[in-house]
Amino acid sequence: DSFIEGVGAPYDSSVPRLLEKNLAEKNKRTEIINAGISGSDIFYQYTLYRDKLKKLNPDVVIVTLNSSDYIDYIQRGGMERFHSDGTTHNRKAPWYAWLYRYSHFYRALSARFGDYPFNGIFVTQKEYFKKSENYTRTFAKLLRQFSEEANQDGSRFYLVTYTIPQEIISTREIDSKNCETLNQLCSLLNKEGITSINLVDVIKNHFAGKPRESYAYIQDGHFKPSGYAYMASVLCDSLSAE
Repeated sequence: DSFIEGVGAPYDSSVPRLLEKNLAEKNKRTEIINAGISGSDIFYQYTLYRDKLKKLNPDVVIVTLNSSDYIDYIQRGGMERFHSDGTTHNRKAPWYAWLYRYSHFYRALSARFGDYPFNGIFVTQKEYFKKSENYTRTFAKLLRQFSEEANQDGSRFYLVTYTIPQEIISTREIDSKNCETLNQLCSLLNKEGITSINLVDVIKNHFAGKPRESYAYIQDGHFKPSGYAYMASVLCDSLSAE
């Protein structure tokens, strides 16, 4: 999504460009195509590969995933969102969404007694945590299919998971839970022979205790070039070890 596209950094400071540069310095000359699109998620990534990118015959396919994909899935749904004519639709909003849209009084009531919207989506925190295992199973199913198709096309497949700036210094339960869920997903896929490179704890530990403004934009929430540079560096080391 936007973190791979490189929002907040010059073009040559995005993760794909820096990864390409770092690999070249290790005498691993590559051409990396940045297919990151702001607002995307793994379901869009899969259809983009299936419908367009596979025609480029890549040697390696790297799929990236962070906790925002879970929010996207709750709002948009999975593969059922795609229509045969190329259009998509989001999940239908609950009936009370229009009340929330127009009434500040209703917003106050929902925040005080309903515990929603939680993290910007119309579910409660309890519902989100209860369903998180189902979300992970859905992601794993898609990633198995993604990996199988890439392998059949002659490409090596890698899943890369990573933490985002808000989770590095956050004390919120959801941010801790999201990181735990990503770790569980990687562990599950690795057991099934799908190579997963988990950078969640690596990135969190590296920036822990450092001023957030040194690696990320406070209001925008994206990494600065220094944040992308570290992500590219550890990803380069991980790929080189494969």
